[in-house]
Amino acid sequence: LRTPPRDIAWEMLEEDAKRCGIEVKKEMLQVEPPPLTGREVKKYLESSEAMIELPPYLKNKVIKLSLRRDFEGIKKLLSGYPPEDVEYLIEDIEVRLEDEERENRIDAMYANITGGRKLSFEDEKRIKGDLYYFTVKLPSISSPQVIQTGSPRIQVRLDRKLLKNQIQSLVIALFLVFLMILWQLRSLQGSLFSLIPIVFTILLNFGLMAYLKIPLDNATMMIASLAIGMGIDYAIHFTHRFREEHLRGKSLKESLKRTLETTGVAIMVNAISVTMGFLALLGGSLIPLVRFGMLVSFTMLVSSLSALMLLPALLLYYKPSYIERR
Repeated sequence: LRTPPRDIAWEMLEEDAKRCGIEVKKEMLQVEPPPLTGREVKKYLESSEAMIELPPYLKNKVIKLSLRRDFEGIKKLLSGYPPEDVEYLIEDIEVRLEDEERENRIDAMYANITGGRKLSFEDEKRIKGDLYYFTVKLPSISSPQVIQTGSPRIQVRLDRKLLKNQIQSLVIALFLVFLMILWQLRSLQGSLFSLIPIVFTILLNFGLMAYLKIPLDNATMMIASLAIGMGIDYAIHFTHRFREEHLRGKSLKESLKRTLETTGVAIMVNAISVTMGFLALLGGSLIPLVRFGMLVSFTMLVSSLSALMLLPALLLYYKPSYIERR
C-alpha cells in the first residue's frame, strides 16, 4: 500500500460525509471521549465466553480493577484460579476495554461531525464504519503481528476445560467407588482389587480413542464414567458370589467354576444385550453418535471380560483374606 491506511480511511470518511451534505474537518476528530464505565467488561464476564466463571462480588472487583488497568491486582485477586486461565481472562478484558474506548471515541467523533443532525440508519452506519477504520490501530506492514482469535481459540479453551473436568471427575468417581467398596468389604485389598478391572477398562478405552484418533468431546468424555458405573457392578456381583461359594466350604477353584457358571453367565448376557443395543448407533449419520455407540459397546465388553478374567486371576493368585470373612 503506497497510501497509509489512515489516509485512506480519511478519504472514505470525507466522501461519505459529503454524500450526506456534511463537510468534515480533521479538527472535528480531536475529541475527548467520556470515561470508561466497564460495560463491555461486565457483559463479557457475564457471558459464556469468559474463561473463568466468577461469583458476583469478584466480578465487581475485577471490573473496578480493569478500569484502573490494574491487571496485577486482578492476578492477585484471582490467585486461587489456574494462572493460565487468569492470563486468558486478562487478555480478553484488555480487548473489551479497547472496544469500549473505541466505541466511546467513535460516538464522540460522530456527534462532533453531525452536530446533532439526524442521519438515516445506513448513513450513520457507513460514517461510523469509516471512523472505526480511522481510529483502529493497524499493524505496520513491515512487521506484521499474528494473533489467534475467533472460534479456534475458543475451541482450544474448551478442550482444556474438558480435559481438566475429565480428570477431576475420574479421580472423584474412583475415590467414591473405593470408599463404597471399602465400607462393604471391610478390606483395603478388596477395594483395590475391585478397582483394577475398572482402571484397566478406562485405560483401554482411552487407548482405543488415541489409536483411532477420536477426539475428547462432550459425548466421549462420558464413556469413562459409564465404564466406572458398569465395571463396578460386575466386580461387586462377581466378588459376592465368589465369597458365598467359598464360604460354603468349596475350594477356590470350585468356587470360581460355580461363580462363572452362574453370575458369570448373567454378567455376559447383560454385557452382550447392552452392547447390541448401543451397536444400533453405528447405523446413524451423526459421527459423534457413531463414536459414542462404538466406544460404549467396546467398554461394555472389556469391563465384563475384565471382571470375569482379570478379577478371578487376582483372587486365585493372591488368595485375599476378605473372601473368607462373613
